Amino acid sequence: LVMIRTSAEDKLKTAGGKPFASVNATFYHSGNAGLDYFFTQLNMFYLSKYPMPILDATGYKGNVDMNIEANLSNIGEINKALAKYDLSFVERDVEVDMLVVGDVDRLEKRL
Repeated sequence: LVMIRTSAEDKLKTAGGKPFASVNATFYHSGNAGLDYFFTQLNMFYLSKYPMPILDATGYKGNVDMNIEANLSNIGEINKALAKYDLSFVERDVEVDMLVVGDVDRLEKRL
């Protein structure tokens, strides 16, 4: 599941100020912060049971101001809130480096 930009317009650029981020199950608010913290929160807590990894495919490198009011465990609600920033989560086939821990013999039989 990758987050993409749906337009070239920059609706994320920070207005500056002291960096902050605040999050709970129903909102994510940040100012002058990178997107990496948002993805960490989704992957570790709110979407940790989602069957796919949550990845950033926006290519956005700067800090952002973002206010998301949504159930952070629901991709549909997150997408509705991300629309104002011209962002969306979509399913895509992408190669991902992954560490697999397990019994080598069992793994070779599955491959």
